[in-house]
Amino acid sequence: LNCAAIPDGLFESELFGHRRGAFTGAHRDHAGAFVRAGNGTVFLDEVAELPALAQSKLLRVLETRMLTPVGSDHDLEIGCRILTATHRDLAAMVAAGSFREDLYHRLSVLGIELPPLRRRRTDIPVLLDHFVDLAAAELGRPVVLSKAAAVEAVSHPWPGNVRALRNAVLRAAALAEGPISAEDLLPEHEAPPQRGELISIPRGNYASMHAALIQQVVAEEGSIRRAARVLGVPRSTLGAWVSKE
Repeated sequence: LNCAAIPDGLFESELFGHRRGAFTGAHRDHAGAFVRAGNGTVFLDEVAELPALAQSKLLRVLETRMLTPVGSDHDLEIGCRILTATHRDLAAMVAAGSFREDLYHRLSVLGIELPPLRRRRTDIPVLLDHFVDLAAAELGRPVVLSKAAAVEAVSHPWPGNVRALRNAVLRAAALAEGPISAEDLLPEHEAPPQRGELISIPRGNYASMHAALIQQVVAEEGSIRRAARVLGVPRSTLGAWVSKE
């Protein structure tokens, strides 16, 4: 569930459920996400967007493993695991008073911090592979990406991280008149002066794409040192890749 997309008035109903007649339009009992999950997992994305009242109700569920459906007098025990995610700095929000400190500590029992995409540039080729596949499936036709567009994607900072990369590929695939160029992928940036040859990216072809990108960047930058800086990897790592290729 995306917490940012749940209206304030529907938060309890969506997560905790409601009884028939609890409010206008509640024509039958409704099991919330925590109950429907059984012993599985509920993933709450963008948890930092929850309003104050919703934060307090979520905290009670985490502390007691109990919830009360809207319109009910009886508590229900839940058995699901609850995972949350956010792109916001929760510690800073706690300091600013916009996120509950006790809820923050509850959510931080086991945390995983995913570095921004600009620090994981070697992940970009395989993500491009996946999103090009996804675009082809949605559009019902082959999607072709230029090598110049792929190189531009690797060097782009992607402030919106993986979501921004995904949206850029899907948008470019839908709007491009032919193969996706660097201008199609990142229309707000100046394209490289020369376009590379066109390459198709079928599923499972990550190795060949990785090799092509390395060769292209090294050739354009003229040295492994400058190419390593563009790719965001140590010089020794790029040197090992070049030797392998």
